[in-house]
Amino acid sequence: MSRHKRKGSTTEISSKMSQIEDRLETGLGEIRNQLGTAIATGTAQKNPDLLKQLTDKLNELENCIKSSLEEVKKEMHDFLDMQKKRFNENGVAFFGIQEGDTSVLPETMAKFITSKFNFEVTVADINYCYRMGASSTTSTSSRADRSKRPRPVAVFFVNRWLRDRVFYAKSVLKGSAVMLCELLSDSALQLYKQAKLILGAKNVWTRRGDFNTDLLNFASSNSKYIIDIFESFGMKQLIKQPTRITANTATLIDYILTSNEDIVSDAGTIHVVGVYKITRHDAHWETYKDLRNQVTAAVKREKRAYFKNKLSSCQNSKATWSVMRELGGEGGAPNGAPLRLSFRTDGRQAPWDAALVGGTTLYVAMPEKVPPEGSREAFVALLDAAEEKLRCKHVIVVFSKDRPDRAVVVRTFMFLGFTVLSPNSPLVPSQLAKGNICMLYNIE
Repeated sequence: MSRHKRKGSTTEISSKMSQIEDRLETGLGEIRNQLGTAIATGTAQKNPDLLKQLTDKLNELENCIKSSLEEVKKEMHDFLDMQKKRFNENGVAFFGIQEGDTSVLPETMAKFITSKFNFEVTVADINYCYRMGASSTTSTSSRADRSKRPRPVAVFFVNRWLRDRVFYAKSVLKGSAVMLCELLSDSALQLYKQAKLILGAKNVWTRRGDFNTDLLNFASSNSKYIIDIFESFGMKQLIKQPTRITANTATLIDYILTSNEDIVSDAGTIHVVGVYKITRHDAHWETYKDLRNQVTAAVKREKRAYFKNKLSSCQNSKATWSVMRELGGEGGAPNGAPLRLSFRTDGRQAPWDAALVGGTTLYVAMPEKVPPEGSREAFVALLDAAEEKLRCKHVIVVFSKDRPDRAVVVRTFMFLGFTVLSPNSPLVPSQLAKGNICMLYNIE
C-alpha cells in the first residue's frame, strides 16, 4: 500500500485536517449567509423559528467537527506511536549501570558491553546513549533511593544487526546487577505492564516488542487473560494455528491483531521446514521457493482486486485519477542511466543533489552545512515527492562519517523512519561505501 494512503500517515492526517477546515468554513458560510439574508429582509423578526433552526445547525456542525477532530487526534497518536517504535528498533535499555560522568557515557557503555558480552563494541558502534529519567539535581527522590536505583541507560547502535547481537546475548548478564530490556513504544509498554499485572512478571516477556504467550495452551489461564487484554483495547487476534513448530512443540506466539476484521480477507500460516542450511538438498530449497511464490502471487491478486474495486467505486474523474496515482508507475532516465536531480529546501541553503537509479531508488547527498533541524521538514516533503512523483521504492540519504554532527544527523533520520545500511548492502554502491554513512527509507 502506498505510504501516502497508509492509515495515520502524515499526508492522510493533513488531508483530513484540510477536509475538516473546509467543512467548518462551508458550514459557517451557509449559516452566515442565511443569518445575513434574514436580517436584511427582516425575516428574523417574522419567523422566530429561524434562529432556532440556525442554532441547531450550528450545534450539529460543532458536534461533527469535534467528532472528526477526535478521530484525527487518535490517528496522530497511533502514527507517533508507530514512529517511536521504528525509532527504538536499534536501541536497548540497560538497568543497573551505576551513575557517573554522562559526558563519557558512550565510552563507558562500549567498555561495559565489550567486557561482559565477549565481543568488541567501540564508541563508533554507538550512535548515541543517554540516561532515562530525571537527573539527580531535579529528582524528588531521596539520595539513598538514587544510590540504590541508578537511572537506566538507553543505547542506540548504528545498525539493527549489532543491536540484536547484544540483545540476544543478554543471558551473559544473568546473576549480575545489570538487566537488559527492549525499548517499547507507549502503547506496547502499556499493554506489557497490564499483562504483567495479570499474568505475573515471569510469565510475560517481549521480543522486538512482540508478546510471547502461547495462545494454544488452553490448560493455562494465561492465554485467556491475554485475549481479554487484547479485547479491552478493541483488538481481535486472527491467527488460530501454531506459528512456531519444533520437534516437540507447536505454539501460537505470533499474532495478527486488528480493530476492524472486515478489512482482512484471510489470515493464516504457512510453515517451511528450515532444513536446507543443514541438508543442502535442492528439494528443500525448491519447497521454500514454491511457498514464497504462492505468497507473492496471493499478495498480487489481492492488490489487483483492491485497486479494481477502488476504480469501480470512483464517483468522478478526480477520484479516479487519485486511485491511478496510487497505482503509480516507475520512471527514470532513458536506457537505465541515473536521473540526476537537484532541489533546495531553502533559498539560503545549498542545494541537495540526488540521483534516481533504476527508476526505484533515490540517492540523496546531504550538504555539509545544512542544520539537522531543517532536515526533518525537508525530508517529509522529499519522501512525499519520491513516492507521488518519482514512484520510488527506496530513498537513501548519504553523508560523511566525519561530520561533527553525525550523531544528531543519524538520530534525526532515524526519527523519520530511516535505518543505517551496512557498507556491504547491495543498495550501497562501492563508491559510496567508503567514508560515508548510508541510511535507507523503504516506501511501503
